Amino acid sequence: MNETKCALIIDENLPLGLIANTAAILGAALGKNKPGLLGENVTDGSGIEHLGIVKVPIPILKGNAELLHELRNKLLTDDFNDILTVDFTDVAQSIHTYEAYTETFQSTASSDYRYFGIGICGDKKKVNRLTGSLGLLR
Repeated sequence: MNETKCALIIDENLPLGLIANTAAILGAALGKNKPGLLGENVTDGSGIEHLGIVKVPIPILKGNAELLHELRNKLLTDDFNDILTVDFTDVAQSIHTYEAYTETFQSTASSDYRYFGIGICGDKKKVNRLTGSLGLLR
């Protein structure tokens, strides 16, 4: 069985708050769409229950707007159609209701928005092929 690997690739040129927001949104979407990433709840030695967290590391890698667009296009090819992909764009960030987001996004061409980040999860070798040359976002 192939090992699973996940990664978040975020535009390193974004302000720190927007980087954190992008990471949170991508992480939540990956968890929703791949529930096996999350472990069971754990009760600590004091009897306090803690909700399960991810069972695999999810590195946050640095990119820029151009790299993210190229990466998203690669993820649309047949070679990578089995990689779970979630993205976050300036369209999503600038709108405050999901209804308005879906309406605006449906009428926006991919050339007219900017990716802030992409989250991927799937076969370790394929994820490494896509992200192996990217450094950690620090």
